[in-house]
Amino acid sequence: MGNIATCWLTNIAIIAITDGMMNPAETVIKICGGYGAVASMAGRHEVNVRRWTYAKEKGGTGGLIPSDVQQKLLAEARKLGIELRPEHFFSDAESSGANKVGS
Repeated sequence: MGNIATCWLTNIAIIAITDGMMNPAETVIKICGGYGAVASMAGRHEVNVRRWTYAKEKGGTGGLIPSDVQQKLLAEARKLGIELRPEHFFSDAESSGANKVGS
């Protein structure tokens, strides 16, 4: 029974990742090479970078990277040859205009 539960949970995790369910912070962190790399690029402590992935109810930013860090990450990524783009900082719903006033 334990193997079935583990397999089921693994499949859920894989489906969540492949269905684009990562939040923008997780996406940027993955593209840039992990928490430590992003912390170095942003000039922030790694603990702060990890908080970007936490829900707001748990003291995080709800998956959003602070606006004052976004430009710095883009510039550092460009210097390092990392293909980070502005759209990586927004969820699909945000970038498609679903959250715009009047939509």
